[in-house]
Amino acid sequence: MKRLLQLLALAVLILLAVLLYHTLTLPQADSRVAELPDLPQAMDEDAMVGRLAAALRFPTLPDQPNAFVGFHDFLRDSFPLTHQTLSLKAFGHSLLYHWDSKNDCPPQLLLAHQDVVPVSSPEKWQKPPFAGVVDDDFVWGRGALDDKGSLMAILEATEALLQSGQAPACDVYLAFGHDEEIGGREGAVKMAAWLEQQNLRFALILDEGGMMLPGSTLGMDRPVALMGIAEKGYMTVELQAEAEPGHSSRPPERTAIGDLAAAIHHLQTHPRPASLSLPTRKMLEQVAPHQSFAKRLVFANLWLFEPLIIRQLEGKPETNA
Repeated sequence: MKRLLQLLALAVLILLAVLLYHTLTLPQADSRVAELPDLPQAMDEDAMVGRLAAALRFPTLPDQPNAFVGFHDFLRDSFPLTHQTLSLKAFGHSLLYHWDSKNDCPPQLLLAHQDVVPVSSPEKWQKPPFAGVVDDDFVWGRGALDDKGSLMAILEATEALLQSGQAPACDVYLAFGHDEEIGGREGAVKMAAWLEQQNLRFALILDEGGMMLPGSTLGMDRPVALMGIAEKGYMTVELQAEAEPGHSSRPPERTAIGDLAAAIHHLQTHPRPASLSLPTRKMLEQVAPHQSFAKRLVFANLWLFEPLIIRQLEGKPETNA
C-alpha cells in the first residue's frame, strides 16, 4: 500500500511538472500595436464614407434584379479607373474582376458579396435599413457590415492604387457574388468553377471573416479579433414520413405527423459530438498568453483539459456554435 501511494504521489508530481512546463514555456503576450499608415492623398475619407452610404441605398436582395443593375452602374461611376484597367466577367449579377500584373506568380483573390438579407420589420430599425444614413458615429444600413463594407473597401483600395500609379506584383482577382445569402449557386459556385477551369491556384484568398468579441468571452480584459482561417460546413436533412391515412374520428395509433415529430426530436437530442477543431485549438493557444495563470495553465494543456474546455464552450450558444 505504501509503495502504491508513493507511485501515485510520483505520478502527480510528474503531471504537475508537465503542466507547469507547458504553461511556463508559452510565448509571452505580445502587446505591440502596429501603427496604421496614413491614408494616401488619393483617398478622401469623407468621400469614401459617402460612397459606402450610397452603396447601402441599393436594396440588393435576391428578388430585386433591378437593384443590382443600378448598383453596378453606381460602381462604374464611383471607380472609373478600376473599370478602365481591370477586366470584368459577369456571372449573372456576380462580378469577377481581373487585375493583370503581367508577372508569372501565384495570384490573389479578394472576395465580398453584394446581396443583403431581407428586412422583415423595417419599423423596428433605429434608422431606415436602405437609407444609408451617416451620423457622427456610424454609417447605418443593411449591408454595412455584411458585406458591402468589404466590397467598397476593396474597390476603394484598388482605385487609390491606380490613381497613384501603383500595380500589384502578382495578378489580383476580385470576386463579388450576388446570391451569397441564399447559397451562392448562381454566383460563387459558377465563379469558382470558372476559376478552376483556368487552373488558377491562389497564394491568398481573403473573404469576410469573424468579428470583434468582448474579451470576457475568452477570459480576457480586452476585445478579441477573430481571424477566420477555416469555414464551417452545414448539413441539410430532409425527412419524409408515410403512414396509413385515417379519419379524425378514428385516428390510427401512429400517424405520419407523430413519426415526423419523433424523428425531429431525435435529431435535436442527438447533435454531432463537440470537439476542438484545429483552428479552434490554435485560437485558444494564441489567447493563452493573455490569460490569468490558472486559465493559461488550462489552455496550455489542452491534451488534458479539452473535455473541460468543451463543457465550458457548450454552455453558451455563441461558443457552442
